[in-house]
Amino acid sequence: VRGVSGAVFNFKVDKALTEKVNKFSQKNGVSLYMTLLATFNVLLNRYTGQKDIGIGASIANRTQKEVEGLIGFLVNTLTFRNEVEPDEMFNRLLEKVKRTTLEAYENQDVPFEKLVEILVKQRDPSRSPLFQVMLVLLNTPEKDTLKFGKAEVIAEPFLNRIAKFDLTYHV
Repeated sequence: VRGVSGAVFNFKVDKALTEKVNKFSQKNGVSLYMTLLATFNVLLNRYTGQKDIGIGASIANRTQKEVEGLIGFLVNTLTFRNEVEPDEMFNRLLEKVKRTTLEAYENQDVPFEKLVEILVKQRDPSRSPLFQVMLVLLNTPEKDTLKFGKAEVIAEPFLNRIAKFDLTYHV
C-alpha cells in the first residue's frame, strides 16, 4: 500500500516566457490550459516512456446558470487521456489535446465516481483509479489579503506534506 508523504517544490516562470506561451496558445486557437496540458503530456512521455498518458484535473462544475451564485464546493474531477507519439509534431499533439479537452468539458457533469464505477472493475485503494498525476491551472490573481466588510483575511504560508497523487503540478 502506497503512502501519502509528499513535498512541495516551488519555482517561478518569468513574465516574458509566460507571455510567449499565451501568444502561442492564442495563435493556435487553444487555451493556455490546453497548451500546458500538451506540454505536460510530452514531459510525462519522455520521463516514463509511456505513450498512453492520463492526467486529472478539477473543474468548477458550474455549467448551469442556477448554480453560479451558490456558495459551496461543486468541483468535479476530469481525466484527460492522450496518446503521445515520441516523433509527433507538437502542433499535432496540441490538436489532439484540444479535442480531448473539449470532449471532457462537454461531459463534465458526469460524476467522477460514476466513471470509476463503470470503468474500474478492481480497485486499489492506495491509488487514484483513473490517473496518478494532476495538472491545475490557478488563473486567479494572488492576493495576500481579502476584506469582507470589517473582517480581513490574511494568507498564511502552509506547508502541505500530504500527496493525493504521484505528482500534482500547479501552474
